[in-house]
Amino acid sequence: MFELVDRLEADGIALRHVDLGGGLGIRYHDEETIDPYAFALAVRRARVRAEHELLFEPGRFLVGDAGVLLTRVLYLKPGGDHNFAIVDAAMNDLLRPALYDAWHDVDAVRPRDVPARRWEIVGPVCESADFLARDRLLRIGRRRPPRRARRGRVRVRDELQLQLAPARVRGRRRRRAHASRPSARGRRGSFPRANPCCRNCIRAMH
Repeated sequence: MFELVDRLEADGIALRHVDLGGGLGIRYHDEETIDPYAFALAVRRARVRAEHELLFEPGRFLVGDAGVLLTRVLYLKPGGDHNFAIVDAAMNDLLRPALYDAWHDVDAVRPRDVPARRWEIVGPVCESADFLARDRLLRIGRRRPPRRARRGRVRVRDELQLQLAPARVRGRRRRRAHASRPSARGRRGSFPRANPCCRNCIRAMH
């Protein structure tokens, strides 16, 4: 970056500030993260001169752990090889898992008194890529499914929370079949997506 700045100024292009972007990630699963202090020292050593104002954009590092994505389980489809939990959030709400198989921890809001099973957390969008998490051990569902289960589907009212999602959750979405609007719950309260006033408040905070 600084080499590019030097070339631009050598060509007569004067710069007043240099935006270094983000670069400070957060730990979703087992990733290696950057220490902010070490990063600042490295930048300082690389750029001793003080002609430019240095800008940083550590948005995800600051707010990524500020809340969770809440979603409701619409119904379950247990199977031989895979058990599917269809939820009312979808890939258009949180694109990272479908886009590059990103990891977000998933927990049941109120774990049930049932044996833990491994579930594929998928959305209601009619796309094979519409998933939020794979192979997660959760205590959800009923101990005894109802006798009249439509096509193997079992309707439940469980709720799940996806960790570290607010930095990437989309604020607006189109309504699709079986899809209500999921909520982003902060550490100190809930902000329903359907409420435009809350959306404006969240937008103002950024």
